[in-house]
Amino acid sequence: MLLAGATAAATVVAVTGFNAGAAVAAPSQASSSVNAPTSAAIAPRSAKAPKKLTKAQKKAAKRQAAAKRAAAAALAAQAAAAAQLQENSRATAKVTTPAAPTGLASTAQTTNSISLKWNASSGANGYSVYNNGGYLTWTSATSVVLSGLTPATAYYLQVVATTTNNSIFSAKSAGLSVSTKSAVVAPSTPTGLASSAVSATGATVSWSAVTGATSYQLYRGATLVASPTTTSATDSGLTAATSYSYTVKAVNAGGSSAASAALAVTTLPNVPAAPTGLVSSGVYATGATVSWSAASGATSYQVFRGSTLIASPTATSVNDSGLAAATAYSYTVKAVNSGGTSGASAVLVVTTLPNAPAAPTGLASSGVTATDATITWAPSSGATGYSVLRDGVAVGTTSTATFSATGLTAGTTYSFTVAATNTGGTSAASSALAVTTLPNAPAAPTGLASSGVTASGVTVSWSAVSGATSYQV
Repeated sequence: MLLAGATAAATVVAVTGFNAGAAVAAPSQASSSVNAPTSAAIAPRSAKAPKKLTKAQKKAAKRQAAAKRAAAAALAAQAAAAAQLQENSRATAKVTTPAAPTGLASTAQTTNSISLKWNASSGANGYSVYNNGGYLTWTSATSVVLSGLTPATAYYLQVVATTTNNSIFSAKSAGLSVSTKSAVVAPSTPTGLASSAVSATGATVSWSAVTGATSYQLYRGATLVASPTTTSATDSGLTAATSYSYTVKAVNAGGSSAASAALAVTTLPNVPAAPTGLVSSGVYATGATVSWSAASGATSYQVFRGSTLIASPTATSVNDSGLAAATAYSYTVKAVNSGGTSGASAVLVVTTLPNAPAAPTGLASSGVTATDATITWAPSSGATGYSVLRDGVAVGTTSTATFSATGLTAGTTYSFTVAATNTGGTSAASSALAVTTLPNAPAAPTGLASSGVTASGVTVSWSAVSGATSYQV
């Protein structure tokens, strides 16, 4: 019991130094006080009954009592908080700040969740996860599944290591950009790949449209070469005569399809150079053979007479026939392969030979002796020379329409024919002409004798002379 005139008062002292300067201040004076009863308060009651309080006074008294109870509770809470702050401050001074987490990675994504993992930080008892600097969640593990996210949305995630009671925080980890998947289903795999417009340095690849696809990805091997919104793309800058493998993926907001079946495309070879070394051979009145040096890479050739394509050989020569005799023709050659056709070669001029002359006619002999004879005939048009045959054997040539046969045997019959010649060839032999040389002159008669001599006549006789057909007396 308090004596008269004594008072009782409760006070709270401010606590400072909590968690980087945080402080809770106690009130500067007593939050409530209780006065000891006075001597008058403990004096015996008078015989007079106490005066009743009004309703307003009763309400005021209740409010005052409630305020006193609230003040007392606040003082008690502040005292407890101050004690806890002092305890935390002592514990904090003993804890080392953990290192920022490393190895932040996403292990899976769905339309509304992202799975994360990271390396443990020494001294940490938990981890806070942030998106774009904003707090998301806390976990004591080194992995977490963030759920309830928005489909097809990019997140920039970081992790902070914390100590006991989350009173010490590390720096934030390196950021990780990762997106949730779209709610749209990825398209199916493209089919029907085909190539067109293949050249030595490029090709166009096309494919069948895929339902739901908004674009496509064309790959040459593992290299993405185009991302068209149409169903074809052209790849250029390739190497001639080289095989390439192409695949296509279909794309939409839901992702990419699996790669299509591969399409092999081989570029064309480079166009060959124009042929060189054109020469002619075997030229005759109605045709000629044209040949040339092989062109590297050529698989065939085109031979032109003037502007007319006359042959497409795979060899390096061709015979052109059906020409006109004694006529000049111009030839060029182009080399060909699957890459294209070269320019034309230099021009080769070939002049066909004239037609062979007709066989001579009108053979006749003159000046026949026992050992010689002259053969003549009518000139053959176009002939530049003649070949004379005796009994089928060539005995001489001449550029004129006459020939002297010598060294014959007297009294012998010979058969002469003539063939006309020029650069176009030799005619058939003429009709045969028979020529018989004269016999040798007989010897002088011998053995002359007379007989039957009379006054008016005489008979003369002699020995017969071989070969003589008559005698002159």
